[in-house]
Amino acid sequence: MSASVDQIGAVCPREERLVQFSEYFDVAVDDDDDWFDPILDTDTRLFVDPFLIFKESDGPWSTAMRS
Repeated sequence: MSASVDQIGAVCPREERLVQFSEYFDVAVDDDDDWFDPILDTDTRLFVDPFLIFKESDGPWSTAMRS
């Protein structure tokens, strides 16, 4: 089986095509966008610790738990 290097540098079989979030959900992305576009069928180390959301008093997650 031959391999190729995809856009993030990972080696993958040519028959297997990696699908990103933006492609699967049809989200338009351009070079000015500043957000993470994960590959859906690959595990990533990016996550939000749910317990730290409770402790945040200032910042983007500070109002996440308000009802």
